[in-house]
Amino acid sequence: MIGCPVSAAGIARLAVVLATAALVAGPASGQDSVGRPLQLLPPAEDGRRPEVEVDTLAPQDVAGAGLLSPAEGGFGLTAWRGARREEVAALLAGLPVAAASQVMSDLSVRLLLTSARPPDGDPLDPSLPALRAQRLLEMGRTDALAALLEAVSPMRRDEPVARALVESLLLAGRVPDACAELRLLMPLHQGRFWQQALVLCQAVGGERAAARLGLGLLREGDAGDPVFMALVEALVEETPPALPEDGWPRGVAPDPLAMAAFTLAGLAIPETRSMRVPGRLLAVAGNAANETGERLAAAEAAAAAGAMTPAALAALYADAPLPELPVAELLDLVLDMDGPVARAHLVQAAARSARPGAVYRLYDAALGVSRADGAPLAIVLALLEPLPAADEGAAMAADAARAYYAAGELDRAWAWHEVAARTGNGAEDRAALVRLWPLAVLSGALDGRAPGQEVTYARTLSEWIEAEVAISGEAGSYSAAMALAAFSALGEPVDQDVWLQIAVDDARESASLPSAGIWWRLPAAARDGNVGMVVLMSLVAIGDGGPARVSPALLERVLAAMMTSGLDEDARRLAREAIWATQL
Repeated sequence: MIGCPVSAAGIARLAVVLATAALVAGPASGQDSVGRPLQLLPPAEDGRRPEVEVDTLAPQDVAGAGLLSPAEGGFGLTAWRGARREEVAALLAGLPVAAASQVMSDLSVRLLLTSARPPDGDPLDPSLPALRAQRLLEMGRTDALAALLEAVSPMRRDEPVARALVESLLLAGRVPDACAELRLLMPLHQGRFWQQALVLCQAVGGERAAARLGLGLLREGDAGDPVFMALVEALVEETPPALPEDGWPRGVAPDPLAMAAFTLAGLAIPETRSMRVPGRLLAVAGNAANETGERLAAAEAAAAAGAMTPAALAALYADAPLPELPVAELLDLVLDMDGPVARAHLVQAAARSARPGAVYRLYDAALGVSRADGAPLAIVLALLEPLPAADEGAAMAADAARAYYAAGELDRAWAWHEVAARTGNGAEDRAALVRLWPLAVLSGALDGRAPGQEVTYARTLSEWIEAEVAISGEAGSYSAAMALAAFSALGEPVDQDVWLQIAVDDARESASLPSAGIWWRLPAAARDGNVGMVVLMSLVAIGDGGPARVSPALLERVLAAMMTSGLDEDARRLAREAIWATQL
């Protein structure tokens, strides 16, 4: 007999040892050929039979597990080198998810999916997997979250991670997938959310008896939200929902489970104006029962934050249910409309027009509305999506080229740039062309390529600043300061005397400044090769205001840290986005 109890893991290891020993000893040919028993353990010094010491395997630390290698956009196995788990968790809790920046969204997703060694700390601490899952849920990245948990299945054991997966699938309208995951995960997790989600899935799946029983248990235990239960009951009985008199609480955004119930019941999701999280905004945009203006505003905010592609937003503009208005009347009305509705009206009017000149005039009006309300880059790209560069669009050519340079779409940028150069004659046209210069330089569009006309670019940085300030006044000074800060950080030549041309307060009221801790630690993290912390601190430092709200000093510090960390192209993308935003 073995002298102590043996766990299942110990038995398995012992079985391997015994099997190996049998192979070494060779096959038995009969009882006579059996030799002395094989001793697996050395004898104890006192002659007593030794006991087997059994230990359990160390817990699997999945805090750094991910999908992306450096070749796939990840930041490398050493991304968290020298970082402490608790500080990474604190920064992840503040990771901005609603910033109007496609570059920030891309960096965030790549960071959350990076495969790296975990930061130093307790391997049993579940906070990092939970925070990563929650941020992906909030960003509306359902496919990314599902793929991560498919590849790193131990993460599903943590209740917040498992819940984030189910909620993300519900928000994306993938109810069958959400219910399938729910049934797999319920043996591991208990609580009010899981009980309510199961009843919703039973109602949707036609399991009426089970759903009725579940609703009864929720009522008895006072564990169900009254509005949610009324919605589920309507699904079960196939009747209009009998909501409580006071309805959904005013000023409180519904959670993902309630949002799914509203959508499945054919009702509008309430309290959408208080929503800022892209994942929830996508659900509003996809709910046909919500007002058209609400859906368009939600879609634009989601697209600005990188949760919806410009092409998808362009399709929503084209398909939005709007009354048809005569073009002349529409052009008079759009400035009094909400921006999202005005843009959709103009896009649909352009689709009905058979004259190219009228089409471009309508899109130019849509760009004008976007300039007036400071629409983010993603919205401008959505408007430009169906338009080829053509001389009929001369009035909008410089704006189109600027947007495409900022987005790094060089072929489209250059096509519109050439239209602007070919058709522009006056001083205003030339100034508009000169304004393209920093974005063209930072996109690499002018490397080894001569423009068709000399007026398509500024000959010096000083000339560009003069044009920028002449067009936009104090705002032009600020965008010039942003460009100089970017050029300095990215290693582009900058004559220090050029700074004297600019009179601007770096701490303008709308600019974002980070905490002193991030300000001072960011360069050190870059020098130490802690790429993950550089990206994370940079994103938190910029904040939900996005690149349009940073100061030139902060922009220079962030870009310099990214360049030191080898993220040259990402730094250039972020710089272009910041310059474009401040030129509005």
